[in-house]
Amino acid sequence: MVGVVLATLAGSATGADAPPPEEPSTQQPDPLPLPPGTPADQALWKATRDATHEVVAVRWKANALHLQVRNTTVVARLNAAAKADPAAEARFVDIRTRLGAAQAENYAIYTERWPVDTTRVCQYPLLYLTSAMNSGESPETRMALAEARDGAKKCVDQARSAVARMGRSNAALSAVLAEAEAALQKS
Repeated sequence: MVGVVLATLAGSATGADAPPPEEPSTQQPDPLPLPPGTPADQALWKATRDATHEVVAVRWKANALHLQVRNTTVVARLNAAAKADPAAEARFVDIRTRLGAAQAENYAIYTERWPVDTTRVCQYPLLYLTSAMNSGESPETRMALAEARDGAKKCVDQARSAVARMGRSNAALSAVLAEAEAALQKS
């Protein structure tokens, strides 16, 4: 039995041979029907739900980029190319320096305190909004709906600002990584 498990594990892809994981979709099927309400409330409900998926996707992309830098040993290959070609050494050192700076900035953004919880994101404001939208019409429920709207709007705004910042950093890291790979292929 142990031999079968070990043989199975030995045949599995690991490390640099492993295929890259599939990127999560930011558009998930709705597990629940859209709650009743005004078109504006329903749009806010959708935006609140989508904010959670956007945060997960942008953080996944950051993880994938760091994994790519590590698994492709791009820094070591840039160092080796710089030593092998003295004429192009400055170019490889510049790319390596910019790659390190982009990776450090990306990691710092990823690990700093985010304005929203990076696990739950806007799920609690979404639950509150859903409950308020399903509560019917009364003075108390109108007040609860107003509070739920405010909380949902605040969460969506905070999540989207964090997503935009992480997205810009991901794009910068991806661009330098692509530049490094292109330079290494030409050498």
